[in-house]
Amino acid sequence: MNDGEPKGDRPPASNIAEFERSSALILAKLYEAFPVPSELAPSELDPEAPIEVRHIHSGTIEFLAVEGYLRHGEVNRHSYRGRTYGLIYYDAALSAKGLAALSAEKEAIMGEKKTRGKRLVDATRSGALDIAKAVIRELFTEGVKHILH
Repeated sequence: MNDGEPKGDRPPASNIAEFERSSALILAKLYEAFPVPSELAPSELDPEAPIEVRHIHSGTIEFLAVEGYLRHGEVNRHSYRGRTYGLIYYDAALSAKGLAALSAEKEAIMGEKKTRGKRLVDATRSGALDIAKAVIRELFTEGVKHILH
């Protein structure tokens, strides 16, 4: 199997689906660690992922930082013969915007209220990535509504 092929039983997904999955993994990790800064290494978010998915993880981290959902410090690029094969984002943490977006509560089944962050953490831990991606779509949709109004 070469680096361009998906590993394991995971079928290839669209970039948008991988972006949602990646956003869920990243934001859940930072929500759980908040307020303590963490290291984000795309290769550690999903160790079995092919290189293309790791690139999406890196792009997602940068997107979330540019859009104000997280902040990070120095980025360490591991290179060999001119090719970057690994990145580590140091001192990554949710921004105030990211924390506010994940702290929003929604009434769940049976009247129990859970924050988006808690729902995201629960979904990523249990492997319910469809639920995690739905939370991410909800988070970004809400963010766009605030921009437009």
